[in-house]
Amino acid sequence: MATTTEDSLRRALADKQSTIDARGNAMRQLKSSGASKSELDDAVKALNALKLEKTAIENQLKASISGDSNGSVISRDAFRQAVVNTLERRLFYIPSFKIYRGVAGLYDYGPPGCAVKSNVLAFWRQIRTSILHLESSVTIWGNLTSRIKV
Repeated sequence: MATTTEDSLRRALADKQSTIDARGNAMRQLKSSGASKSELDDAVKALNALKLEKTAIENQLKASISGDSNGSVISRDAFRQAVVNTLERRLFYIPSFKIYRGVAGLYDYGPPGCAVKSNVLAFWRQIRTSILHLESSVTIWGNLTSRIKV
């Protein structure tokens, strides 16, 4: 049932687009032939009305594709925000220095976040055998620095 509605909306949209194209060509011919301003204004109004009808059909098609016609489908931004809130609430990660209103771009992993990170790294190491592993801090061994003469 939904596919027949979607197909009919796609056909209606294609028909509306071809009608808009034909009216646009007719309007160009009116302009080139030197038609009166009132004729051009009527043609513009008719073209704008067709474009509004096309937009309405596009909106119906989007609603049909998303699976809900009354618009209660959660938007991408709302879904993203819900996921972010859940991850923060369950301590997968939290903004660093959160009690001081945080610092933009710095995050700390909670226990579940550390587990996910270590699992991803372990899986990546299984796939890729030649990995150069660097962390943020560098350790310089004492016997290396004692041999260097400055």
